[in-house]
Amino acid sequence: MRARKWTLAGLAGSVMLGCAAGAAPAQVPPTPAAVVPANPAAKPAAMVNGEAIPMADLEAALKRQGPEPTVLPERIKVANRRAALAMLIDETLRHQHLRKVSAPVSRGDVEKKMAEMAEILKTQGKTLDEYYKEANQTPDGLRTAIAYELQWTALCNARATDEALLKYYTDNKDFFDGVMVNASHIALRVAPAAPEAEVAAARAKLTTLRAQILEKKVDFSQAAKASSECIDSAAHGGEIGCISRKGIDEAFARAAFSLKPGQVSDVVQTGFGLHLITVTERKPGAPSDFKTAKEKVRLIFLDELEETILAELRKGARIEITIP
Repeated sequence: MRARKWTLAGLAGSVMLGCAAGAAPAQVPPTPAAVVPANPAAKPAAMVNGEAIPMADLEAALKRQGPEPTVLPERIKVANRRAALAMLIDETLRHQHLRKVSAPVSRGDVEKKMAEMAEILKTQGKTLDEYYKEANQTPDGLRTAIAYELQWTALCNARATDEALLKYYTDNKDFFDGVMVNASHIALRVAPAAPEAEVAAARAKLTTLRAQILEKKVDFSQAAKASSECIDSAAHGGEIGCISRKGIDEAFARAAFSLKPGQVSDVVQTGFGLHLITVTERKPGAPSDFKTAKEKVRLIFLDELEETILAELRKGARIEITIP
């Protein structure tokens, strides 16, 4: 559901640099991205607070996702481009935020992570040079990405105090007890920064579908097969299987866990797009305790913290998308 994967997170399959690891600030700031495209005549894919996301970056991001099926509806191709661009927009917002609030990291910490990545690639029978070619990356570009992620790690870890983790565990005990629901959805992919008219059109379509489902003019599974833009679940009638209360988009999980089996949600908006959700089964879990669950609590807390920070950054951002 959530496309959290920051560019570096998938580099080698991968070096674990995210919020789960520690990082010491020191002396080397990451190089800011160019505010204008390298080729002024080239139209960027998007502008974020005056900073360009070059079309080449979007093409490279799509290439890293692997080849698409030979036959893919145009609406899905457009949705895939929008989803990849949304990830690049989030990455740009992170970088801009870090340049404002975070201390630089040491060159030694960056080189250490470079060495770790080289070792991981070696186990896969690859070299850094081969990675650079596959990912359309350069050594300096990789160093910059690592520096940003080390800064992000330090920023997140500073907030993960014992007191904050205990409160989070208490507020979300159902999740840590393992309660799950079997859910299905109908999704229309809409980028976080999509024009309001596009969001309104998708919302209207799902509102109409919901009314038809409630009036039993069509069942949920049929509607998902015909209309959902979630490639993984549409062919299965929208079924995504059992989900837990955390680890997916918060708005989606909150709506799903509020439903009784057989109910259909109102339209729910997430970073993926807009959804109708139904639940077929609720499975109780088993009691947990904070001491045993603390590391899991920390990882989920950090993941949700990232989304909270990004949501705030998106709200205050000036984002212009230029691709269809």
